[in-house]
Amino acid sequence: IPEAFVSRAEQFVDSPEMLDEELLREGYFFRRRRREEFFLYSTLTKEELSAFYDEIPNRYTARREIVEKLLKAYPAPIPAHSIPVALRNFFSQEGSFRLTLEKEPFHEKSLAPLTEEQKKVFQDIVQSRDPLHLLWGVSASGKSFLFLHLVSAMLEKGKKCLVLYPDNRVLQAALPNYREYFGNKVGVYQGRMTPAQLSQTLQDWEEDRIQVLLGTRGALLLPLSQLGLVLMDECQEDEYLSDHPSYDARKAAIIFAQKLQIKTVFSSSTPPIELLFTQNLQRHLLRKPFLPFAGPIPTAAPLPSDASLSDTAIREIKKSLDDKEKILLLSTRAGYASSVFCRQCGALRRCPNCDRPLLYFRGEAILKCQHCSLRFDPSSSCQVCGENGLVFEARGIEKTEEELKSLFTDARILRMDFSTSRQARAFEEWEATFTEGSFDILLGNKLITRGYEDDFSLAIALDAQATLYLPEHRAGLKTFARLYQFFGRAGRKGPARSLLQTRSENNYVVEALLRGDLWGFYEEEIRIRREQQLPPFTSEILLWFTDPDKKRVLLDAEEVSKKLKDRYPSLHMVLYEPIHAYRRGLYEHRLLMRFDPSQRPDSEFLLSLLRDYPTLRYRVDPEYLLY
Repeated sequence: IPEAFVSRAEQFVDSPEMLDEELLREGYFFRRRRREEFFLYSTLTKEELSAFYDEIPNRYTARREIVEKLLKAYPAPIPAHSIPVALRNFFSQEGSFRLTLEKEPFHEKSLAPLTEEQKKVFQDIVQSRDPLHLLWGVSASGKSFLFLHLVSAMLEKGKKCLVLYPDNRVLQAALPNYREYFGNKVGVYQGRMTPAQLSQTLQDWEEDRIQVLLGTRGALLLPLSQLGLVLMDECQEDEYLSDHPSYDARKAAIIFAQKLQIKTVFSSSTPPIELLFTQNLQRHLLRKPFLPFAGPIPTAAPLPSDASLSDTAIREIKKSLDDKEKILLLSTRAGYASSVFCRQCGALRRCPNCDRPLLYFRGEAILKCQHCSLRFDPSSSCQVCGENGLVFEARGIEKTEEELKSLFTDARILRMDFSTSRQARAFEEWEATFTEGSFDILLGNKLITRGYEDDFSLAIALDAQATLYLPEHRAGLKTFARLYQFFGRAGRKGPARSLLQTRSENNYVVEALLRGDLWGFYEEEIRIRREQQLPPFTSEILLWFTDPDKKRVLLDAEEVSKKLKDRYPSLHMVLYEPIHAYRRGLYEHRLLMRFDPSQRPDSEFLLSLLRDYPTLRYRVDPEYLLY
């Protein structure tokens, strides 16, 4: 047990529930319902208590009487919680308390056998000498189960394993499986660990107490010796990227694999197109679902203009509620309304700091900017006409929840989004609700598209339009990936249905979803990118200029644009029209260079531009053009 717990013995004896919460947060146990596996012992022997009785001054008659009663009432040892606080304080100062945490050993289970398809992929990865691998399979094809077999095979070789997850919530959902099969060899790393906790984790790794480490993106940078295998689950997720500091865990894993020859396996149903074209990457396909009912092919329903739910969706929800089945609903819009207009002049309410549309959050009764988090009173006057009064458009998740409560008054509705996740103990309460099964409808945003595998018999995506037509070439893949992952949550434990509300049935992304055609979508996406010379068939450099002075931003952008054109007159390069923006009190101006990967501009020249123009930043092959 870390010293941090031992040194706080007295505090935990006074409040054992505090220890319970800290151990849960630090990963010493992972489900509330399995709390009985851990035991707290804090005791005094009868001899120790007798010795201290002799040292209590005669003037403290009350203390002496209490100790006398304790000596008569208890044989030995004496539970610390039965001793009054005043005496405990006295004893702890004298160093008489011993606090130890004894963890009941996990009974490690044997892994179930692989299917024939999984066995072939497993052997191909284990026997290959190539360090880079992609495990690419349809929803519920057993990718996570294959991870367990790969870890087991590496441990048998005397090597250790690092398993990466996009965020801590998904990690905690996967942790019980690893603890079930590998017991106390499993450790946890997350970004919010204190220096003492991190030091203890690394020491446990070095001393072989931890041989399998589950972590988020930062775990890849830890000094881990004897590392033989790196697994990256859900490798398509944006949480593997960081802007401050600039860090891409996917690219870092590729570099480490190539330089250090550490076997690295990426896993996803919907991997990034750029990853597919990584040099020397071995692809391994899982085409058959491991669970026969998982990922039901959705049917289309018209997206209503005056409500969140279509008539078809309402009928399907009512049917599932009557049959006592659980329902999963995906909403892509935050707040109560994502467009707020002045009732008098019709002007869109925008953030004065970012020039972005404000969202209305009814639960908090505020107008809020999602970019800079600036808040405004809804009763504040319009910036254009000075009048009060608002009109709400574009229904958000709060409005959808309101409609559900109105339509299905007896249904138990659980909402999971970024707003509710900020509430104290939100994740613990969600976990308890899932454990007890005390909900009928789960309504959420991106948080519910991965990690949860309850018995959902109906999955409905409320709006496929929200991200489909964003002005960047990755919008189609991002939309497909999110919806495909979402529909894969249903049918994990039995037959299920799914529904997609849309106005774009002829869009190739929606067509592929309605066919359940994962491979066909990727073929079409790659064809479009090749024809239009989009990444990965070209490279990009995004340059953006930021400064409080708008004139300086525009002037610097024009000068840099001219220098690039003069230096590379024959280079196949596109300088796109500038995109103006105003964020957090800074004006922005952007340029995008697109060119053949073999003709990349030299880094020395780009670095000289950074030195000459303090307003300039750039990113090579950016994941997003809309920052």
